[in-house]
Amino acid sequence: MARLKRSSNVVEKGMRRLAGMRSLNNPLEVGYGLSLTEYGARIQALQEYLASHNTMLSTVDEMAGTVQLMEQKLRSYLEKSRKATYATAAAALGLAARRPSSI
Repeated sequence: MARLKRSSNVVEKGMRRLAGMRSLNNPLEVGYGLSLTEYGARIQALQEYLASHNTMLSTVDEMAGTVQLMEQKLRSYLEKSRKATYATAAAALGLAARRPSSI
């Protein structure tokens, strides 16, 4: 089952707010070391991190599918091996039972 990809309401809200602030004729200067440039950079950083996170989830999903396929193949191989071992053992026992004893 595929893992749910992540989105962020905070990013979406921040993008809307940033677009609104940029649309003003006089850019807001809020002071305290806050700026539209820094605000936009922080939004972009989180967007990039979420994209990376979602890509990793896709990779994990793909790997999980590969693990399941490999398990199925190994399970089949083990079953064939078990049957072949029993057949070989049964044949050996059948031959041993037919051999006259040396006593």
